Amino acid sequence: MSMQLDFGAREHGGYENARVGINGSAGENNDLSYGVALSDSQSSGSSVSGNLGYRSRYSALNATYSHTSDYQQVSVGANGSVVLHSGGVTLAPQRGDTMVLVEAPGAENALVSNSSGARVNRDGYAVVPYVSPYRLNTISLDPRGMAHDVELESTSQVIAPYAGAISHLRYETRKGNALLIQIRNADEYGLPFGAQIKDEQGQLVGMVSQGHRLYVRSEQMQGRLLVEWGSHADQHCYVDYQVPSDADASQRGFIQLEALCR
Repeated sequence: MSMQLDFGAREHGGYENARVGINGSAGENNDLSYGVALSDSQSSGSSVSGNLGYRSRYSALNATYSHTSDYQQVSVGANGSVVLHSGGVTLAPQRGDTMVLVEAPGAENALVSNSSGARVNRDGYAVVPYVSPYRLNTISLDPRGMAHDVELESTSQVIAPYAGAISHLRYETRKGNALLIQIRNADEYGLPFGAQIKDEQGQLVGMVSQGHRLYVRSEQMQGRLLVEWGSHADQHCYVDYQVPSDADASQRGFIQLEALCR
């Protein structure tokens, strides 16, 4: 918040005018802005004015008010962008000549680091309204705010758009519970760090982390995992797991389990 004070006087002394104003912003991303000003003049009398602005993920809203002894005035307004595409309609609080449409299925509320206040909507889209044409622009997503059962496979991409174009960037996501499975008999196999983990369909779903723990993201509440670290018969084992019905990942961001590798 900032304050400004002005005072004026006549050339030969005496009071002429005075003004005091306060301006500031609030919110995690300074989404809310405000200002109030009081003024008084020997010739025109007293007046008060104020303004309020709010930048949501859909549009930028603003309102102003002014009052003097002769009149009062109120105005409200909104501006932004509407982007039509094959996936629907996406709104943005700002306007630009060269933009990027971000697609990240299931990544609702992920923050677009390149655009103040922009977040992925419930349909999995966001608009970056300002990018530099014919130059490399890095578009990044911050997963904070996303649901715990969704993971971004990548958080940053680079694009060099044409001037006046709306470019498209897709970020692949994985949906499912984040599981951290402690292997009780890991010493029997000597599970190496970074060993691959595959589901019953042969899809890569995770890797062995430090301490012989399996970090996996799976949509299934139970199943069998294949842990392999080579092509020989003694370089793999199977893990059967089951997620309790009352398991909650909201506190840690993952569900912790114990299992045997056979």
